[in-house]
Amino acid sequence: MSYYKNIYNQNKETNRIIIDIALDDYYDFYHEWDNVKFKKRDIHPEMAHFLDTCVMQIPSKESLELKFYIENGSKDAKAEAEIRESFNHFYSMEMNAINKVVRNIYKIAATSIVVSLAMLIFIYFAEDRLGEGLLAYTIINGFEIGGWVFMWQAFYGIGFDRSDEKKKMKEYKRLLAADISFTYASK
Repeated sequence: MSYYKNIYNQNKETNRIIIDIALDDYYDFYHEWDNVKFKKRDIHPEMAHFLDTCVMQIPSKESLELKFYIENGSKDAKAEAEIRESFNHFYSMEMNAINKVVRNIYKIAATSIVVSLAMLIFIYFAEDRLGEGLLAYTIINGFEIGGWVFMWQAFYGIGFDRSDEKKKMKEYKRLLAADISFTYASK
């Protein structure tokens, strides 16, 4: 038995892993400073952090179900629909932000490669012309080190920074694909 199955329940019908979320009422889902009255409100930051943590603990091969337990409330189809819509809007916006970050990583990497190649080409053509001496030695070595540092920055951005963002993107896609259900305290 996997460790996460000791923490999370599994829906016997769908085999989805259930993330249980207890709320006093529907409004606990939303960010307390977001008083917008329409359907695209932000979710509470602690809720987003909680969901991110849960998704990281559950292997990516598992499908998810979010089960909201409403303590002080009764079934309200409109409130449920608004939560679903806000949830989808929030994570869609997060995915858009990640796409912008990844595009920026590519732009920085391309700029770094151009600067790196310019520095290395400068060394190739200027080495013989600068002659010898401490100043020439410092300029050549400075440009050589700088060229390789910029090249490393490009590879690091594409290899590691982009990878981190793509992992977040996969987590958000899993959350968007999750079933969302509601249960209510019986009074």
